[in-house]
Amino acid sequence: MWRVAQRKPDTGFTLIELLIVITILPLVTAAIAAGLITTLQNKDLTTSRLMDSHDAQITSTYFVRDVKNAQFVATSGTTQCGVSSYLLGLSWSAANSSGTVVTYYAVYTLDSTHKTLSRTSCQSGGNTVLPVSHDAGTATVTVTCTNGTTTCAASGRIAATPQKKNDVGVDQVTIAVHEPASNFDFSVTASPTGSVAQAAGQVGGTA
Repeated sequence: MWRVAQRKPDTGFTLIELLIVITILPLVTAAIAAGLITTLQNKDLTTSRLMDSHDAQITSTYFVRDVKNAQFVATSGTTQCGVSSYLLGLSWSAANSSGTVVTYYAVYTLDSTHKTLSRTSCQSGGNTVLPVSHDAGTATVTVTCTNGTTTCAASGRIAATPQKKNDVGVDQVTIAVHEPASNFDFSVTASPTGSVAQAAGQVGGTA
């Protein structure tokens, strides 16, 4: 005859096993949660860094081009593009597509409330406003002159004459930006070259 093996009754977990599970489970859960939190924080920081790096590239592109073109440099004073308070105002004269010499302006302003560094450009007509840095907690502009000082004029228009390389006047212009979200800092330095149409007997000295 075949004997049928009797199954042992399912006794479940012992008290010791339950205590071990109860002790280990919170530790495992905490470790997993900490890992997820760290991953999400790193992702946010990486995204913020990438955005700040993009802002730095955009700011550098416009700033270097504007300063190189600049024949007049201002840090306060005469209203430009309808803006009376700004970090930096640049202007230069050149012939437009019709051959008419016009004055172009590029004005850099900081909205510290919304943490935005913007570039406003205009000629004869409306303004074009472009945010170049979307997380600018602070921004400062430094103007260095060929005589070695950092203040070419007490206020208002700094370059009293059209700027050309090696002329007495503005030697370098630097903008330094701090972006607090990722604690990211960058600065850009450029020099006026006077490479824009030196038919600047017609330079509009209204910067």
